[in-house]
Amino acid sequence: MAAGSARPESSETLWTDRARVRWSVPARGTANGTEPVTSHESDVLLAVSSRGVTLFMATHDPYDGEEAREFFTRLIRERGRQVTIVPGWWPDRGAALLDAWTSACT
Repeated sequence: MAAGSARPESSETLWTDRARVRWSVPARGTANGTEPVTSHESDVLLAVSSRGVTLFMATHDPYDGEEAREFFTRLIRERGRQVTIVPGWWPDRGAALLDAWTSACT
């Protein structure tokens, strides 16, 4: 990229997606972790920035347009700069809500 065509420092690109995460923790009262474990599952909405930062929001339903819209709104507010969001997916339900938000924020 030519020196004059670089993006301004205040701009950032965020690639977004959703994922199911699973982790295990030792059951209560086990000292060495060899006893049965408790498993947990959760869903997250995530964004990886062009600067190598990973941001996420745990959610009960990442497949709803309202949840995605809230996540995108929070990303813009918390990054404090102009952002370009590149969605890696679109929600199964409530996509019209996200479409309307995207049109308003373009």
